[in-house]
Amino acid sequence: MTVDAEYVLPLRWADDAGLAELVEYLTGLRELVDVTVVDGSPPDLFSAHARALPAGVRHLPVEPRPGRNGKVAGVMSGIHAARHERVVIADDDVRYDEGALRAVVGMLDSADLVRPQNVFVPAPGTHAGTPGAAS
Repeated sequence: MTVDAEYVLPLRWADDAGLAELVEYLTGLRELVDVTVVDGSPPDLFSAHARALPAGVRHLPVEPRPGRNGKVAGVMSGIHAARHERVVIADDDVRYDEGALRAVVGMLDSADLVRPQNVFVPAPGTHAGTPGAAS
């Protein structure tokens, strides 16, 4: 591990269509940062995830919490279980490369919260190669 932070991934899947790609991503990520997957998937998928996730990725169930938002419960469970002061809360469709992860964690040295912004290339409503052009 080279980044002093916890990467928390709340997960609640109804199927495993993206599992192989997620496992590949987390296999590389675990070399950079401590990774915790908080899994609120049904029991059969939870067990499949436990078998599939790479060594070094911590896999936890969601803590019982009041409220109806399972994603929030997963996030809070991950924050409570974090082994580091700096925590990156991710989503299952977000991928950080090393530079982006280091940048976000670095910003946490001077901020309580960093909210990254998605950037789509090309931007919606533009023609490829023509910045700002309407489609």
